[in-house]
Amino acid sequence: GDAGTRMREDALRILRMVRFAAKLGFAIEDGTLAAMMAAGDGLRSVSAERVAEELNQILTAPHIVTALRNYPRVLFLALPELAPMLHTPQRSPFHAYDLWEHSLKTLEETEADLPLRWAALLHDCGKPQSATHDADGTSHFKGHPLGSAAMAESIMRRLRQPRALREAVVTLVRHHDDRLGPDNLKRWMNRLGPELGLAMIKLQYADALAHAPRIAAEAPKIMALYEKAEALIASGSCLFLKDLAIDGRDLIKLGYREGSVLGNTLSHLLDQVLAGTLDNDREQLLTAARSLLARN
Repeated sequence: GDAGTRMREDALRILRMVRFAAKLGFAIEDGTLAAMMAAGDGLRSVSAERVAEELNQILTAPHIVTALRNYPRVLFLALPELAPMLHTPQRSPFHAYDLWEHSLKTLEETEADLPLRWAALLHDCGKPQSATHDADGTSHFKGHPLGSAAMAESIMRRLRQPRALREAVVTLVRHHDDRLGPDNLKRWMNRLGPELGLAMIKLQYADALAHAPRIAAEAPKIMALYEKAEALIASGSCLFLKDLAIDGRDLIKLGYREGSVLGNTLSHLLDQVLAGTLDNDREQLLTAARSLLARN
């Protein structure tokens, strides 16, 4: 039948066409593509949950990058906040691609994990609003992680995505530019948790590969950090209060009273273990706890 009629019957078919392209590697016929764009306003009447489901399937499909490279404006019908990313320049020694292409290349380097794919798509979405340019044209995007995180929060809420997915994506976007290294790896694993901590390293790895060659050359170091994080988790390394060799009952035996001081002491001891200034050794921790109690 007529493509325009089909799209007007159910505007979700606009996104479904992109899903077919992303899953099967198909190209969209020109007349059908024109009908999709013409019927784009109809997506506003489609429930957020249906739109979200299509987008989630698109983002985890094998040909996602080709589909979004060929049909970005179809995606923008559902995610209009992302439209300014198209052809936004990134003129700096750190970048080799414009903003949209950089985001697609980041997506290309990620596995088909839903929170990770959403984070890859949105990690730099706040750059157009934060962009400044020097007299020589050099681009700067100061503060863009927070702006991107705010946009990601808004998008995920509008789509009524599950809370766990929304929080994971927003956290990854907010911290994607923060420094992770061997010296603070345990702290980040503690802060984010093992699953999200590993996802953060994967995002930073993909992001690095999508930069200029001088930055992409650092990607193996990020992968080495990922392997170190996996080893930490597998070894049962102390990352959380539950992993400490002592607990609140031990502190009470030393003379602590239940309350904030006891909790703060355990947190302080964990912090020292994470920093490497104390081993997760029962006697060492008890000695440190006695010393802290004597000062109070």
